[in-house]
Amino acid sequence: ANLPTLAPVTQIVVVAALILALGVPHGAFDTLYARRLLGVSGFRRWALFGLAYWAAAALVVGAWALAPTLFLAGFLLASIAHFSGDPEGRAALVTRLAMGAAPVVLPTLLHEAEVARLFGLLVGVEPGAVVAGALATVAWPVVLLTVGGVVWETHRDRGRTAFELGATATLALLAPPLIAFTVYFCLMHSARHILRPARAADTTSPAALAAIAA
Repeated sequence: ANLPTLAPVTQIVVVAALILALGVPHGAFDTLYARRLLGVSGFRRWALFGLAYWAAAALVVGAWALAPTLFLAGFLLASIAHFSGDPEGRAALVTRLAMGAAPVVLPTLLHEAEVARLFGLLVGVEPGAVVAGALATVAWPVVLLTVGGVVWETHRDRGRTAFELGATATLALLAPPLIAFTVYFCLMHSARHILRPARAADTTSPAALAAIAA
């Protein structure tokens, strides 16, 4: 919370570099799911998988271009659902909802204007402000949801999950939005989603992980 604020362009460049190096590789591990769950193998099947994957990406970009406000709202809802899968084991529903919503919603409680500015870079000033304002209206309910999740997981003797949820929420509330998201996305979310499929596929050597990420 006390770090000096970098110039916007510098901040974006630093964050982009960190997300490219530490965040994006966790998406590359979708190939492990394709191999394990879909049985993809051989050049022809991998080529078809790659084409389907790029087609899905193109649809996302198309939605972004044609309906930016709807795209951003849908993207954030999908992100909340995705992030809710972070807690290990049989976490309570309230915990998963809070974990998914905290990185997306809580920055607007103290930094709504900055979140609106960042969203404006993606979808335009007015839609960015509308979406940031909508998130701000549910920020306090998410705070209460988070407190409930921490209390409940502590009651269930799941102290690590309670601490992780509390730490994620504190980071999202206090740190500048870009810094908060970068720390969460790179060091918590992405790291976990690299290790989980790697363990499931019994692929744990650093060389193999680096090759998959590349």
